[in-house]
Amino acid sequence: MPTPVPDGGSPLFAGLPPTDEMARDVEALLPYAELLRELVDRRLYPRGGTDLTAPSDDALFDQALRVALERMVADRLAALTPAEFAAAYRSVQGDPAFADALERLADQQRAEVARRTALLRMQHEAQVSGRVRLAELDAGETINIGLFDPRRPDLAARRFAGNAEVRPLHRELRVRLVKPAEGEVQVVRDSWVGPIWAEELRSPQAEPMARGRLSCGSAPEITAHAPIEFEPRAGSSPEVTRQPSLRPPQIVGYVETLDGTLLLDGRPT
Repeated sequence: MPTPVPDGGSPLFAGLPPTDEMARDVEALLPYAELLRELVDRRLYPRGGTDLTAPSDDALFDQALRVALERMVADRLAALTPAEFAAAYRSVQGDPAFADALERLADQQRAEVARRTALLRMQHEAQVSGRVRLAELDAGETINIGLFDPRRPDLAARRFAGNAEVRPLHRELRVRLVKPAEGEVQVVRDSWVGPIWAEELRSPQAEPMARGRLSCGSAPEITAHAPIEFEPRAGSSPEVTRQPSLRPPQIVGYVETLDGTLLLDGRPT
């Protein structure tokens, strides 16, 4: 039996792609092969976040291969155009699933457009009234409230938050709306960022996860250049102890959503 000659014409190479195409495929796979080798050599693979876990010998290769394949799939999907991704989804899930996915996506887009429209209206109203009514926000919306030095109301605005010389921003309060119409919120974070020369204006901070009523005066709203009040609700969380009402001396400089939409911005007095 004659020995096949690797010239691309013998039966041994029948059906294989051209040599240059094979070289391109191999080159594209090299980063994933190197990742797989590194994971196996180090005997470590990501479990979650930045944690690294040493697996058993039996699970080592399977887990390392899973990580490498997940990276490969993610990279390939990211390189697809929308049309290519849609075609791939239909080929895997079928036309009914594709139609359902499109409808869900359309619902999400309609909800986001409605939210953006409502926030834009609130922006315009706040420019005139100088306040944000919590009842007009959706439950689940998270906002940041910038609290500024009450001695410098002329600097109580978003554009002065990064002023490194005067540092008028003293405190940042992040809350999630629970019952907007009632002004009920849940504290996500209460951070003191004031300079050392403002320590005499530092007051107790709200405990994370605490629920309560947020207001300026008696109304469930936030007013520019006014102090706020947070009245914790008893039993809001097993981890949260009962604390008195919080009335920090700082004044409101701005209110913005997590994605940076500025709802209220203080203006110099």
